[in-house]
Amino acid sequence: MGKRGVWRRGKTARMLADQLNAYAASGLPGSDRLLHTVYEGQVASGTYKKTFWKFRGSGYSHFQHIHVTFAPSAEKNGKVWPLPILTRNPVKKLRWRKALGL
Repeated sequence: MGKRGVWRRGKTARMLADQLNAYAASGLPGSDRLLHTVYEGQVASGTYKKTFWKFRGSGYSHFQHIHVTFAPSAEKNGKVWPLPILTRNPVKKLRWRKALGL
């Protein structure tokens, strides 16, 4: 098991990981570019309906950083990726932007 750094007393990394998962689960444009995220020894993905984009398991490492795996189609998609991060509600913000055509 990895060690938790002193900097991890803050909640920023976990908030970002949770927001990436919420975005991936949202079905909004670009959300299909993510395959899975790994953080604090757990993985989240859209693979299993029961744990759809929720952190599960153990032994996946990545205690000092967030690991994100992208779908092969993400590399070919040249469109801007409307990924809001570190906002209070990224999914709600994206739906609002989409409604305005932004």
